[in-house]
Amino acid sequence: TQLEAVAALANLARNQSNQQKIVEQGALEPLALAMRSSNDELIRQAARCLANVSLNAENQSMILDAGMIAPLVAALRSSDEEVRRLAAMATANLAVYEGNQVQMVAEGVLAPINDMLKSENEDIELQAARCLAYLSQHEENKVQIARDVG
Repeated sequence: TQLEAVAALANLARNQSNQQKIVEQGALEPLALAMRSSNDELIRQAARCLANVSLNAENQSMILDAGMIAPLVAALRSSDEEVRRLAAMATANLAVYEGNQVQMVAEGVLAPINDMLKSENEDIELQAARCLAYLSQHEENKVQIARDVG
């Protein structure tokens, strides 16, 4: 099934040597489809895979180029706490790359990340703060972050 395939990819992506191969072999398009599913477990596994592959610096710009910010922003607003946590982790990992930072703010990452700073889940708060710290490193984002986040 699609769920089993995405879960297997997420498991494989835990291994650093697999992370770039997974992206190079075309996994981003099926992951984007999975992220747009109505099945929370499928979204959870896709977000877990993205959190893993986004640790690889070579993948960070390719993930954004594949149009992954919109489904991640939707996942950041999910009612499922684990989906939010994994999406926040992937988003923070993507924000490490300076080339992604302005685009991420432009595509609406700040509002859900700001909301997550008030989460009762400490890991969600940590990932949101980590993302905000990276995004604020870019000069073009500083004014908007100060205005929107305070």
